[in-house]
Amino acid sequence: MRSALKALAALLLGMLLMLLAAEFAMQLLPVVTGRIRAQDESRWPLHNYEPHTPYTYSFGWDLRNVQSGRVNNFGQLAPFDFAPGRALLAVIGDSYVESAMNPYQDTLQAQLAARLGRSDAAIGLAGSGLSLADYVALAGQAHEELAPKALVVVVIDADITESLVRRRGWHHLEPSRGAGTPDLTYLPLRQGDGGAASGKLFRSSLYRYLRRNLGWTPPTWDSLTAGLHRATPQPVAPASRTGVDAMLPVLDTLLDELLRRSAVPAGCVALLVDSDRPALYGRPPTKPVDAPELRSALIQRATMRGMGVVDLAPRFEAHHRHHGRQFDHSPVDRHWNALGHSVAAEAAQDALRGCPALAPLKANGGNGSFR
Repeated sequence: MRSALKALAALLLGMLLMLLAAEFAMQLLPVVTGRIRAQDESRWPLHNYEPHTPYTYSFGWDLRNVQSGRVNNFGQLAPFDFAPGRALLAVIGDSYVESAMNPYQDTLQAQLAARLGRSDAAIGLAGSGLSLADYVALAGQAHEELAPKALVVVVIDADITESLVRRRGWHHLEPSRGAGTPDLTYLPLRQGDGGAASGKLFRSSLYRYLRRNLGWTPPTWDSLTAGLHRATPQPVAPASRTGVDAMLPVLDTLLDELLRRSAVPAGCVALLVDSDRPALYGRPPTKPVDAPELRSALIQRATMRGMGVVDLAPRFEAHHRHHGRQFDHSPVDRHWNALGHSVAAEAAQDALRGCPALAPLKANGGNGSFR
């Protein structure tokens, strides 16, 4: 019995020493750190992360695309602070716009700012995991605090569908009672002191490597019960009306609320709709979350409202046909690289040529123009 206890103690001690060695090693490597959601959720996602905090980004087990910087005063990834009235153009989107995996000068917003002639003439307002419903809320918050005169909204696959999903820490459209339009609703991320233990664990480099580089998620009671539910045969639900026609009111609400909350004229709003780029490189096409018909309906209904809409698929296809280059970090990461952001910037410029707010900026210290 005593020998067994000694063996167990030796085993536990060995495991502890291995964990300590792994923790020490990870502290020497560029493991993902920082970019922690702001404690005050009342102005999220405009105020996204804890302001003025350093961050390091890397991707995957081998720590690719290392970038580091400092979050600005609005909790956004930019090498300068934002000030009301300075930015004429706001670029809104999810992690594609946030672009933590690229140097700032390669981003869509930085390239547009360079075309406008002033480094803060265009800014990015973004956050990983946002949906079209979050973009609507973000556009309204930006109008209240920064007052941009023009918008570029980057829409990727799943942005429409996720706008209807109740996710803790994100906005969604909540069906209204009666025949009214859906309401934009935010479910708070934190409740009470929930997440305190997880916050302390994030001080560990090894834990951050597992969670944020490898994407491991520790099991919870909800995830375990959900897995059991999926493993249990469920009765087949009767067919329901879920096609594109049923989603048209959702699209109308999202687009109308985007214009109303942002207070930006439709002619000064550009909608850039991303495409399935891996198919260009000879890889199997990706099954979309948002049906192609739904994507087409979004383009059509935004165009009907006078927005400048660009389907990026033909642009990526034409460029790839002539130059054969990739627009992203695939196959390990589908986010745009510098070239992808450049193609998007050219598309945004074309879509906003008629916007009077983006006239020459010489009076404001710049020397650029979209005209």
